[in-house]
Amino acid sequence: SRMPIQAPNSVETLNQVLSTTKIRRLEAASLTLGVIDSAPAESRPLLLRASVERHQGIFVEQSKTAEPDDLVFPEDVFKEYKAKYSRVVDAMLQMVLQDNPPENEFYERLWQIPNNSLFAVDDRARVFALFWILIDNNLPYFQIENDGLLIADDEIDEVDEKVALDVAKIRKILRHRGFNHVTEQADLLLRVIEKHETRERVVLLAHLIALLQASSLFRMS
Repeated sequence: SRMPIQAPNSVETLNQVLSTTKIRRLEAASLTLGVIDSAPAESRPLLLRASVERHQGIFVEQSKTAEPDDLVFPEDVFKEYKAKYSRVVDAMLQMVLQDNPPENEFYERLWQIPNNSLFAVDDRARVFALFWILIDNNLPYFQIENDGLLIADDEIDEVDEKVALDVAKIRKILRHRGFNHVTEQADLLLRVIEKHETRERVVLLAHLIALLQASSLFRMS
């Protein structure tokens, strides 16, 4: 019988597989599952994390409107599996995300999803489950600690008075269309914010976030 691939070699194999030019996402998910399954059990969540973090450009930078891939799924089969499994995978993923676990625990639990008995019907079901996970825009995953600076409303009002002119300047920079590149815009925003002390910076960033969320420039998913 074939010896299992050791973890470092598995990462190298994964990198080689996913570095193939013009690899399609369903094929990439299928090959990724093969590499992970060949690794020792204790290494598999780490390999899943590596596939997400090192190769997110393949999976995550496109929308979750996936195209079929005849090498893995003919179109009719893809539509069948999408209808049958996509919402199930989304629900399982959301259950893990809502707990906001540490990163290593997250990927251990994430690896359990394609190994759920619901997807044990055939190999394609497991491939689809992994694929649907890998293209989710919640990945790569980061545990968010709720330990940011909390400023009371009355203090925010006080700071707002100090930075009101710079809030107006930030708004103007966001609306300006004369930049040659977005880095010029980013640099000007950074200059406005960095000249202030910590509390003022936080309040200015809060205004920036609010302005972006209210504009067509940015949408929270």
